[in-house]
Amino acid sequence: MLPRLMLALILLSVDAYAFQGIRTALGASPAFPVVQALYWGFTVLVLSGIAFSLAIDRHRWPKALMLYFPPVFLSAFIAKFILMVFLLVDDVIRLALTISGQTAPERIAGLSWAGLIIGGIPFLLLLYGMIRNAYRYEYRNIPLAFPDLHPDLRGLRIVQLSDIHAGSLHRPDLVTEAVERINALSPDLIFFTGDLVNMVASEAEPYLPVFRQLRARLGVFSITGNHDYGDYVSWEHPQQKVDNFEALKTMHERLGWRLLMNEHELLRIGKATLAVIGIENWSAFGRFPKYGDLASAHRGTAQADVRLLLSHDPSHWKAQVLPEYPDIHAMFAGHTHGFQFGLEIGNWRWSPGQYFYREWAGLYEQAKRFLYVNRGFGYTFYPGRVGMRPEITLFELV
Repeated sequence: MLPRLMLALILLSVDAYAFQGIRTALGASPAFPVVQALYWGFTVLVLSGIAFSLAIDRHRWPKALMLYFPPVFLSAFIAKFILMVFLLVDDVIRLALTISGQTAPERIAGLSWAGLIIGGIPFLLLLYGMIRNAYRYEYRNIPLAFPDLHPDLRGLRIVQLSDIHAGSLHRPDLVTEAVERINALSPDLIFFTGDLVNMVASEAEPYLPVFRQLRARLGVFSITGNHDYGDYVSWEHPQQKVDNFEALKTMHERLGWRLLMNEHELLRIGKATLAVIGIENWSAFGRFPKYGDLASAHRGTAQADVRLLLSHDPSHWKAQVLPEYPDIHAMFAGHTHGFQFGLEIGNWRWSPGQYFYREWAGLYEQAKRFLYVNRGFGYTFYPGRVGMRPEITLFELV
């Protein structure tokens, strides 16, 4: 309890200091009383949330409150911190003048305005991303051109979903609408490339009736992602983690999805054979698990005309797939979410994700082999999107 009381005192101090900037910039404005009431009202809500968390464990909060309280609080704190930097510059200038024997001026309104504007931009963007973009799915059409494509595979339609993160979803109506739109695309295949849940298998239970409605002529194929193993939960007993993962695999079965656990399916389409290969999570980064076994999954696919790989983490492509399995025509991944934040203008893109992953969103090609990194259906940590909207992708083999 003591650390949280200390946090409350620190927040009050931050609020009082940052408020000086608001007073300097807007003190003479008729809008100042309204802004003042909103500012301190928000502070009261934050402190009430902290008090609420003392009495009730955060994981027992109402879902919407658990999702939105931390990011709104953090985004507001970032805005106040930026404003405080400008106020500190102001204070240094005033202190220097005082030390030099001059009369210290009043606070510089221009610095307060600059802090408010620069601090307000990320705050408003993050709020917009939560309110507007969390369920505003972007439908992308991607042709995959293989020079050796069998005529009977031309025009094959594949929809990819990734990173549902059911534990974060709280609008089943909008998710149902997205599923209906996917079915309207009349896909031949649907690929789900991992992270059905955030932490535990039970998170998916409320959405089983929704995702069970997905339809594809040749079936829905799925794999596991790093969040699906229960690795981010402090289990009391090791068997609980094992049971959780078994429950998650059962979820895929209940959905009617063919979960590929380091294995493949050979699909006969006309006179052509398509290999759908799926592996468990495999990452080139040590902080994520390597449960995948591509050698086992790939074995027995030599007769296929086209080999398509489902692998959750895009770092797998250059680390193993391209150098060791050049006969795999395309890999479908997710994991990064496009970092849920970025800009895309024409062919130019930027996101913090590019500083962590070489392939972080969209289509990549090397030696006539492809990787597609889906930006994800759901979200984690931050319940929204800024510039990197949730994605549903339709591929056509050409």
